[in-house]
Amino acid sequence: MVSNNYSKQHVLDNAATISFPTSVLDYLQGYLGVPHGGFPEPFRTTALKGAPTISGRPGRDMEAMDFAQIKDDLTESYGSWISSSDVMSYAMYPDVFKEYATHFNTYGDISKLSSDMVFKPLELGKEYVYDRAPGKRFYITLVATGEVNQKTGKQDVFFELNGEPKRITVTNRSSASAAVVRAKADPTKKNEVGAPMSAKVLEVRVNEGTKVKTGDPLCLLSAMKMETVVSSPVTGTVSSVNVRAGESIAAQDLIFVINPN
Repeated sequence: MVSNNYSKQHVLDNAATISFPTSVLDYLQGYLGVPHGGFPEPFRTTALKGAPTISGRPGRDMEAMDFAQIKDDLTESYGSWISSSDVMSYAMYPDVFKEYATHFNTYGDISKLSSDMVFKPLELGKEYVYDRAPGKRFYITLVATGEVNQKTGKQDVFFELNGEPKRITVTNRSSASAAVVRAKADPTKKNEVGAPMSAKVLEVRVNEGTKVKTGDPLCLLSAMKMETVVSSPVTGTVSSVNVRAGESIAAQDLIFVINPN
């Protein structure tokens, strides 16, 4: 609502065509339980577009989970470091945990790094201290960065580790994927589909020429661990697809055009 400057009344009046985040739809379906006083109608029914709902305690009808088997599967996929806490994390947030486990196996335990080393670029000439374990301290100094290979996006990074010169090759993400300036959707035209928020495109489910009905899914977005299915606001034929999986988009970027029937 904030990013799109929607009022409460706008959301109520346009519940059939607004692309709500998956977490909101899960809530309206009853997967988090039933709120005191029940769900607001007809907003709930309109927003769900026929999706099934549950009543009562969500866990009542769940199948039992085999935690031992889950731990064995995770250990086989990611390694022997999987703990019982990791199993519980996976049980509650499977996709988020898989992303974390892949990152952990690629980069190690970055929780031991200071925040400025994780969230900001290293400063040239500044010495950083990294305590990997008791008695194991590393001193890291960024010395220089090489030119970016415009074809591959690769770049050499030169640094000192405890006084010894080192070089690694990394992918410069900002250079490898040049900024794309996209046209904005016209909010007065229902057949122009704009991005509901700044996000990453996980999946595109239609092509040019695909026939869609109102409410059919067009693509899947992810922002701040929250997935959103962008649905068609009209019935018609997709005439323009302006995004691909893996791309980043900004709020109100024009991502689809649909010729209404």
